[in-house]
Formats: sequence, structure tokens, C-alpha cells
Amino acid sequence: MSKQMQRDATFDIARAMGVLGVIIGHTLMGGHLNFLQNIIFEMNLPIFFFVSGYFYRNKKIMSLIKGGFNTLLFPYIILAIIWIILNYIKIPTLHTIKVFTIAAFYASGAPGIALFGDGNIAIGALWFLPAMFIGNILFHFIMKLKSHSLQIIFVLICVLLGFYLGPLYRFPLSLAAVLQVQLYYYAGHLWKNYRQKIENNWTYYLLICICATFWIVGALSGWYGLTAGTANHILLATLGGLGTPFILLLLAKGIIKFTTNFAALFKWIGQVSILFFIFNWLDIIFIDSMVNTHLLIPLSAAVSENAAYIIISLIRVLWSIIAVFIVLKFKFIRTIFLDKNAPLHI
Repeated sequence: MSKQMQRDATFDIARAMGVLGVIIGHTLMGGHLNFLQNIIFEMNLPIFFFVSGYFYRNKKIMSLIKGGFNTLLFPYIILAIIWIILNYIKIPTLHTIKVFTIAAFYASGAPGIALFGDGNIAIGALWFLPAMFIGNILFHFIMKLKSHSLQIIFVLICVLLGFYLGPLYRFPLSLAAVLQVQLYYYAGHLWKNYRQKIENNWTYYLLICICATFWIVGALSGWYGLTAGTANHILLATLGGLGTPFILLLLAKGIIKFTTNFAALFKWIGQVSILFFIFNWLDIIFIDSMVNTHLLIPLSAAVSENAAYIIISLIRVLWSIIAVFIVLKFKFIRTIFLDKNAPLHI
């Protein structure tokens, strides 16, 4: 395997660990494994923004917008429309359409008081798609600044503003989270610039120790809700999130080196991670109540509640892999969710 292929596989595998962390983290939310849950929510999303920052390259703004529309916003719009229709079928009123359309516009991953009104309906895991679309554009403009000092200043301004806005309201398009994740984008960009200098000497292992410490301290500080830009201790949680991509990339290198079959599976999961986000969203909406009734209660009685949540997490990972493998057989699914040149040609 060439160095270039190995580098690309490393990032795909790290993203796979992130999206599997999303599935497991959402499952554990109902239990009492608080520290494990905090560990997972520190690592499951920052890696995606970090990787995007790492592979950032200067391009025309319209090319960036078209690409983001095709791979992020268009799938979100399709799924949001389906979500609104399904809720209208359950409660067939114009008020239903209004409420859920506004919720789709806010694209909030967690309930809360909306900036304009009292609505608290969240669209769930899909928040990530429009947030990354807007985040990519904002990061593009930050990178247009000629001075590295100015770039750093604007990233810090975005992060601090996100810290301030997160606890106040739910802003349209998950604005607080979009602002905060600029730190992860920029960390990925810096890693691309300094990776060769750092990775092959003792400073890399020092960096890993610091990142691991950040991760553990962040998890010990409490809950990290990046979906809304909130946390029990937002600074410690954000530093924890900042450390996790480096640990995941190191683990990815180990997977490539020691487990060829797992490396191939994880690489595939990372490459189609958007479909895992979507299936997890559908899972939570349509299957969650059945899981609680037919799996969680009997398993909790047979073993323990914590063990039951862990078993169900693994089951959810397995059926997500099977479901994504099946739906990829359909060309229209690949066109809607994976084709970078559809519907807008780049």
C-alpha cells in the first residue's frame, strides 16, 4: 500500500470511528454510562470538521457552494421534506407543516428555545449536514485572509461567539455549532501544514499525550452537546474535542497496520459516512421505541441495564452496516447522497 493510499485510508477510518461513535452515543443517551457517553460525544463529530480542514484547498466560491449543495444540502432538503410529510400524515394540519418547516430551517440537533419563537422541535442527527455546508463556506472565507495571524484571530472570534450564543437560543442552521467548529477546521489545516515536521519525532508523542489528556479532562467535565454548541464546561469540552482527531488518526494507523479486514471495512464506512448519519436518524425516529420495548427491557432483566445499552449499541452498529450495504445497491440512492456532480454539475 502506497503512502498516499495509506494516508487517505487513515482519514476514512478515523471518520468511520466518528460516525460509529454517533450511533453508539445516541444509543447510550438513555442509560447511566455517563463517562463513556461523554468520551464518545467528545470524539464523534470533531473529526469530520478536522478532516475537512485538512483537505481544504482554495477554490472558487461557486464551486464550493455547488459541491456542498450536492453532497450536504440537497440530501438534507430531500430528507427534511420527507420528515415534514411524515409528521403531517400523523397530524394533518397546516400548523404541523409550519412547525416542522421552521424546525427544518433551524436544523437543530437538540431541542431548545428558538431565536424567533418558542418552538423546541429538533430535527436530530441531520443537523450535521447543513452545519457542515455553512461551516465549509465560513472556513473558506477565513482562509481567504492573507495573514495567518488574522486567520487565527477570526477563528477565535468565531469560537468565542459560538460559546456565547450556544446557551442563549437555537439559531437557524445550528449557527452556534457552526461558529465553534471553526477551531476544528483550522486544527486540521494546521496539521496538514506541520504534520511532516512533527509526526516522525518525539514531539508527536508529546502531542498525543496532550490530546489524550484534553479528551479525558473534557469527558470528566461533563456533557458536550456540539449539536447546540453547549456543554457543562464549554472550554474544557471544546479542548477535549480538539484532541480527539489526533487520537483517532493514530488509532486508524494501528488498524491499517494490524487488521487488514477491519481496515477495509472501516475505510468503506468512512467513505459512505453520510449514509450512516442518515440511517441513524431514521433508526431513532422509527425504530427507537420498538428497541426499548423489545430489546432494552428484556436485556436489562437478563443482564443489567448498562450491559443492555452496550449490547444494543453493537446491534445498532451491525444493522446500520447491513442497511447501508443494501441501500447502496440502488443507483438513485447513490446519486442523491453520494454523487458530487448531482444535481448541480461542477
